Amino acid sequence: MKKIALLIILSLTLSSCAHHMDVRAGENGIHRVEVRADSRDFAPRSALSQANDFCKERNQYAVILEENVQYVGSMSETAYNAARTASNVATAAGVGTGIYALAKNKSSKSKTAKVAALATAGGLVGKAIVNDGYVAQMRFKCQQ
Repeated sequence: MKKIALLIILSLTLSSCAHHMDVRAGENGIHRVEVRADSRDFAPRSALSQANDFCKERNQYAVILEENVQYVGSMSETAYNAARTASNVATAAGVGTGIYALAKNKSSKSKTAKVAALATAGGLVGKAIVNDGYVAQMRFKCQQ
């Protein structure tokens, strides 16, 4: 359990270091950012966050000049969102069942633990299949 907590803390620490890794500085103070994400809502929020962090480092704020979000997946957008939802449900069910098994001191060979492992694995495989179906592109400038 301590290893899992350490892994979570380490991943959060490493992800917090990448404030604006997708920003590309441009000519005449016009910059761009392109972010791939698994949801239509998260992609532009992530792009805006990176633009804000980029400008904040210069003691300025981001002014958005142009923003575009599009679906780029290989299946229909409706099928993609249904698969993503199913994957999230399977992962949550697996994790929840795993927590229950741990709380009840169930053996890793118990039926409950096996169900938890299968549901979590199925959810994670699903996430890999339907990963990053949206792209947000943003042009911005930093201003005082």
